[in-house]
Amino acid sequence: VPINCNVHGNEPGDREACLIMARQLAFSTDPRITDLLSRTTVLIVPTINGDGRAANTRGNSTGQDLNRDYSLIRQPETAAYVKMVRDYRPVAGYDGHEYGNSRAGDLPMLPPRHQNVPQPIFDQSLDMIENHMYAKGAEAGWWACPYGCEGGGNVGLSEETILRNTLGLKNVANSLLELRSSGGQTRPDEGNTANNRRRKTYSALWTFQQFLDYHRADRGDILTSRAEAIEIQAANTGRLVFRGSRPIPA
Repeated sequence: VPINCNVHGNEPGDREACLIMARQLAFSTDPRITDLLSRTTVLIVPTINGDGRAANTRGNSTGQDLNRDYSLIRQPETAAYVKMVRDYRPVAGYDGHEYGNSRAGDLPMLPPRHQNVPQPIFDQSLDMIENHMYAKGAEAGWWACPYGCEGGGNVGLSEETILRNTLGLKNVANSLLELRSSGGQTRPDEGNTANNRRRKTYSALWTFQQFLDYHRADRGDILTSRAEAIEIQAANTGRLVFRGSRPIPA
């Protein structure tokens, strides 16, 4: 299972969470962790956009938004990532970002919306988000919602170059995570303070750990969905859609 942590250099919260999680996974003796790692290879990519992180810019050193290049593969960073996907053949994944809209929830998420993503992969991704992440988030006191929350149908569209869509087209159940980086309805007074940055990073750490728990608990269903999706893709029949996105009610 791959977790991509810092494709946009000026969105560092997920990166910090991934570095913390890497240490937790490497040194923990918690039975939950040891059981997970006995059956699962966790692929953490803390900083795919190292030049962008160093310069605190969205794009890489050429100015390219790497999250518009995963299927085009014009940049060395995305070439390395898709080689990893080819070699390891992941079954589920997460892609970390930050989002500055004050109308967003604490944990905006979104499945692959490209209409050529096989239905079993879309359904499995939505199950992970709505039936696990939203439910566990409510229990933990987070406000989880679709990316955009209000007006969520107008963001995170269908470009196949976006990682969640590229992974979906490669039969990988996955989700986008957008850390809310500004104050909002549930935390209206937050700004760029140390406490807010810690909250933002912890929200990513919580999400990625929940993702691993979901994979651990639902691995059988994930593998079944992937097998069904591969069968659909191999049949090479049915419609091809060139524009438009699957609807995600806000």
